[in-house]
Amino acid sequence: MNFKKAILSSISLLLTLMMVAGCTAPLPSTPDPTLIANEVNAARTEAAQTVVAQLTADAPLTPTATEVPPTETPTTPPPTETIPPLPTIAPTSTPFPTISYPTWTPTPADYQCQIVSQSPSPGKYVSPHADLDARWTVKNSGTETWESSVTDYFYSSGSDIHKFDDRFDLPEDVEPGDEVDIIVDIDVPGLEGNYTETWVIGMGGNGFCTMTFTINVVE
Repeated sequence: MNFKKAILSSISLLLTLMMVAGCTAPLPSTPDPTLIANEVNAARTEAAQTVVAQLTADAPLTPTATEVPPTETPTTPPPTETIPPLPTIAPTSTPFPTISYPTWTPTPADYQCQIVSQSPSPGKYVSPHADLDARWTVKNSGTETWESSVTDYFYSSGSDIHKFDDRFDLPEDVEPGDEVDIIVDIDVPGLEGNYTETWVIGMGGNGFCTMTFTINVVE
């Protein structure tokens, strides 16, 4: 806006000077064209210099716009998503209780036994009508003597395939720590199958030692 005003002022000044020059110059009776041209040129030059001076004086008042580079907005990387750790789950199951079993300690009894050996072996395969005996070697592990006069071995239960009687006396007295052989004759059946018998050593109807045999009869 100031720049336009300066130009208009300069033009007005130039016109004024031209008019003054025209008014004040003595008019010769015969105008000299060269003199008039020189005066006009001088007025123009002075007016031009005045305009230039005016523009130079006004120049600081109109600062030149300086292009300011746009300020770059720093690019901030997006925050890294942090995955929270999984919660620690404490076991809720109840442990099995510890079961304490009583320690079994055998105590000596008046009458008890230990089977040292036996035949036939359990589940032995035999032919029909085979000649076979059941035999046990029994140890007196009690504290009392097995007197043959009052101690028997007798058939208790099973397939009933033995020969002769169901009860026999002990062949001899058996003191604590001694052993005795018990023998039962078997009448092996002619039919295939599994056969089992149980015999007992005891006094009267009270047994204290159990003996069992099992055979398989096959063709």
